[in-house]
Amino acid sequence: MKIKTILFLAILAICTSCGEFWDGGDPVIRTMTLARESIDLMVGDRYSIPVIFSPDALPNDAVWWTTEDTEIASFDDNDVVALKEGTTTAYAMSAVDRLEASCTVNVWPRWYTNPNDYPYDMVIYANIMLNGEPIDDDVYVGAFIFDELRGVAQRLERNGHKYTVIRVWSDSESGEVIFFKYYDPKIAMMVELDYMVPFTENAYGSPSNPIDIELN
Repeated sequence: MKIKTILFLAILAICTSCGEFWDGGDPVIRTMTLARESIDLMVGDRYSIPVIFSPDALPNDAVWWTTEDTEIASFDDNDVVALKEGTTTAYAMSAVDRLEASCTVNVWPRWYTNPNDYPYDMVIYANIMLNGEPIDDDVYVGAFIFDELRGVAQRLERNGHKYTVIRVWSDSESGEVIFFKYYDPKIAMMVELDYMVPFTENAYGSPSNPIDIELN
């Protein structure tokens, strides 16, 4: 075997073992996506939108962020901050390869109901669970009638037992239907529950025997 052939084969072996020799196949195409197509935040909350690179991010793969409407939401470093009720779009661009991705940002007002606006009220005593576990204190649960917030859950404790109280306000003595939403700022998500109860003057459950509500 000639010396030049031996040298070429040696270099080929080295390059192949280092992964630096192009084998004639298709070049690797990197992609960047966001883990969420949309997020929900209440005014004043913030969230870091997860970024997914394929293949994995490079060591210097910083991401630049901006929003379509900076009055509704803007970025502080890598966190989107909710500023005003409305909907806007968050845009991401990678420093390497200038890859782009986006997601919708829905900003909601803080949940609050003025009791003076309604003549009737009722109380729901509940055990509220998420995946079989009691919800964290920073998860909000709201009661709605006709898409209008009519009450927000409060956590209480009696004789060492924790439970939730939702006082619901209404324009009518009976007949309206209450449905529920929960909001978890840790994952920037607001979810409507498949659970409804009619408004009545009687309480649902009691501190010693609360009803069960599963968030799903």
